[in-house]
Amino acid sequence: MTDSAQRLYGCVLLIALPFVIMLLVQMGATLAVAAVSFQDVFNTLRLYTWDDVPAQIDALEFLEQPDSTAAKVHIRAVYHYTHDGKTYRDADTISPDYTSEEPRWFQERIYVQLDARRNSPQGVVCYVNPDKPKQAILRRNMHWPKLAFTGMVAPAQLGLCLAILCWINLH
Repeated sequence: MTDSAQRLYGCVLLIALPFVIMLLVQMGATLAVAAVSFQDVFNTLRLYTWDDVPAQIDALEFLEQPDSTAAKVHIRAVYHYTHDGKTYRDADTISPDYTSEEPRWFQERIYVQLDARRNSPQGVVCYVNPDKPKQAILRRNMHWPKLAFTGMVAPAQLGLCLAILCWINLH
């Protein structure tokens, strides 16, 4: 290899190296997002092994908390249930991924569903962790908007990173 070819190769390497490093960091972040998405799926699927138990909702409230930027809403549900002959009171977990940061329309839908089930002849079903019967939830549905977002973004980013790496390798 001639001296000028070595210099050209060195210049290209120095220019491309920061981009390759940034690309590898981006790939690592993308894989982390994908891992979190898959963990959410597996955690939700594990909830389907929990026991279905009749429950009674003692209190159900749709609370609005005025904030300086926007009104936050939150659902408060207190319920009790009996599992293996023992009654558990003051349970208040709606679902494992429920937070007051959810959009208002999503929380209103959950509230309407819980209120309808509370007043129906069939009653309410809660899902009890058989290993820890004090742990129960009222909803075990997957949070599809969050899963869809991370499920689309992670593969798209990973594909883009791989395409760029292939392009760099070919040129």
